[in-house]
Amino acid sequence: NLDLAKHNNRIPMAAKRNGVAVVGASNYDLIAYVPRPPKVGETLKGSSFHTGFGGKGANQAIMAAKLGASVVAYPPCSQT
Repeated sequence: NLDLAKHNNRIPMAAKRNGVAVVGASNYDLIAYVPRPPKVGETLKGSSFHTGFGGKGANQAIMAAKLGASVVAYPPCSQT
C-alpha cells in the first residue's frame, strides 16, 4: 500500500489543484511472435519482434491525458 501523504511534497502544485498524478507501473514490453506454442524444452525461431509501452500506471496516465487532463506520472523505480 502506498501512503500518498508521505509523498505529497513531491507532487507538483499544478497536479494537486487541477490535474492528475499517477503513481503506478510503467513497462517496456519485448514481444516475440512464433508460429505456434513451443513443445517442452523446444526453442522456436520468432517470425517477428516488436516493442510496446504499457503498465497499469502508464495506461491510466495516457487515458487521462487523452480525456484532457494535465497528467504527472510517477512510476516506481526498482533494481532487479
